[in-house]
Amino acid sequence: MLRIAIIEDEETWQQFAIREIQTYYREKERPEIDCFQTGEAFLQADRKYDILFMDIELPGEDGFAISEKYTGRHGDVILIIMTTHTEMSRKGYLVNAFRYVDKFHPEEMEEALRSAEKKQRQWKLLSLPVPRHGEVKVRCRDILYFESVDHNLKIQTVTDLFVLRDKLEVFASKLEGLGFFQTHRSFLVNMDHVIDFSTRDIHMSDGKTIPVSRKRYKEFQEAYFQWKFENANG
Repeated sequence: MLRIAIIEDEETWQQFAIREIQTYYREKERPEIDCFQTGEAFLQADRKYDILFMDIELPGEDGFAISEKYTGRHGDVILIIMTTHTEMSRKGYLVNAFRYVDKFHPEEMEEALRSAEKKQRQWKLLSLPVPRHGEVKVRCRDILYFESVDHNLKIQTVTDLFVLRDKLEVFASKLEGLGFFQTHRSFLVNMDHVIDFSTRDIHMSDGKTIPVSRKRYKEFQEAYFQWKFENANG
C-alpha cells in the first residue's frame, strides 16, 4: 500500500491536502495517509513513506531541515513541498524536492501526484534470471543501460554488471514508459543516467559512451527532453 505523510501545522491546509489526495486516488487503491503538525513528531514516528507533503514553515525546525533529516534516515522518498512562499523554491534543490505546490493553486496538487505516480514506477523491482546466480532483483531506476553482445545481454546497474541470455527487445517492452530508450539496435539506455549527448553519442553517468543511430537521434532527443520535463527534480 502507498504511504503518504502530510507535515503541516495548519488544519485548513492539512485538510486541503487530504482532500486533494483522496480525490486523485478516488478510482485507485486508496493510500494510507498520516498527518503531523510538527516536524519533530513526524521524525519521532520514524516510518517509511513513499511520498511526503511538507510545509516549509513549521513550529521548530523548518520543512527543509526536517526533510534532510528524514532522507538521511530513510533514503528515497518523493518530497513535495507545500507553500505560499514560492520565492523559496530554489532552496528546495538542496533537499531534492520533486515538486513545489502553491497552496493557492490546488490544480498543482493533481500534477504533482500524477508525476509522483510515474516516478514511483521506476522504483519497482525488475527480475533478472542471471545464470549461476538465480533470480536477481534490481530497481529499474538503478539500471544504466542494456547492451546486446552476440547472444548475451549485458545489464549495467549503478553497482553491478549482469550478463544473461535474453533479447534486448524483451526488456524494451517490459520497461516501456519508465524512461528507457533504445538508441541503437544494441543499446537500451535509462534517460535518467544520461549526462549529455550529440548526434552520434550518448554519455552515461558511469563514463560509458553509447552510440545513437542517425535515424533514432531526433526521436531520442524529443523523448529525452520530454522525460526530463516530466520528472524535473525527481
